Amino acid sequence: MIRRRVLARQLRLMREDAGLTLEQAAPKLDFSVSKLSRIENSQVVIDVHWVPCRLLWHT
Repeated sequence: MIRRRVLARQLRLMREDAGLTLEQAAPKLDFSVSKLSRIENSQVVIDVHWVPCRLLWHT
């Protein structure tokens, strides 16, 4: 549970560092805004298979 929160916080910080809002980032990840929000708030389990390939949104 703690790792999920740490990862969620890191994902949110990366999005914010990239200057993206939830509304801008969600389509880049093929997510709805609500799904991305739930991920960033640790309300859902994150599938580790999508994390590495999708963290490139800010490059």
